Amino acid sequence: MKAALQARALPYLLILPALVTLLFLFIYPIVWNGYISLHQVDFQTYNRDWPFVGVDNYWALLTDSISPFMFYKSVLVSLQFVGGSVLGQFVLGLGLALALNALVKGRQLLRVLIVIPWILSELVVAYIWLFLYQPNGTINDALTALGLPAVSWLSSQTGAIWALVLTNIWFGVPFTMLMMGAALITISPEVYEAATVDGASGWQTFRRIVWPLIRPFAALNLILTTMWTTNLFALPLAMTKGGPLYATTPTSLYMYRHAFEFGNFSIGSSLGVMLFVFNLVAAAVYLRALRTKAP
Repeated sequence: MKAALQARALPYLLILPALVTLLFLFIYPIVWNGYISLHQVDFQTYNRDWPFVGVDNYWALLTDSISPFMFYKSVLVSLQFVGGSVLGQFVLGLGLALALNALVKGRQLLRVLIVIPWILSELVVAYIWLFLYQPNGTINDALTALGLPAVSWLSSQTGAIWALVLTNIWFGVPFTMLMMGAALITISPEVYEAATVDGASGWQTFRRIVWPLIRPFAALNLILTTMWTTNLFALPLAMTKGGPLYATTPTSLYMYRHAFEFGNFSIGSSLGVMLFVFNLVAAAVYLRALRTKAP
């Protein structure tokens, strides 16, 4: 009887360290962040009792009473930045994964070269592209050599956000390529041979066979890239500082400034909770849209 209980308890004991780590590194910060968002915490009250204010911080953000138009403008910028980045990373990453999967020679070398941007830090990527986007930088020099006009990449209110999106796509494509490439490797070569024998075209093979098999991997990839992009703030902070005229200030950067530049920790925490809820909703949407249907 005792041996049976020990055998039954062994799996739980083995995962206990991971659960404890998860508790302190993930769950506890979320709970603490939520607690701060319900109180008035700033530089003045930090070393004193924190007054309980309930949902006043959330209401102040939703009614734009803190900085007129800034919250909803940051939300719009986030939707542009996250939507453009995730779409570009997934389409290009999947395309590269399919192309490399079809190669016989040079696959590993190309994979190593393509993955280089992903191993760099956000700040290194930001300064690389900041140099490329300069008025007399490499990109404008190339456009001028082709007889095309130079572009004000980071000083345009409408174009600066898309310059950041392009930078983030370059930064994130290698991760999607690696993940979707790993998904393609799980498909048996016999499946492709059977499709060829049946006379299926390349598009039909992808749509009817490959995509249904890699759809769970696609859902996980979209969840991760959406979460990372939603929470990313170092890239716009280093490249544009949120300008011009807050045109590149996503909600993550808006949160950072309230918490660490303005010292309003409660508002920063409230924005963090909102971003967390957004990530949960996005994950639920991805899982529902890309779930594998039972045969």
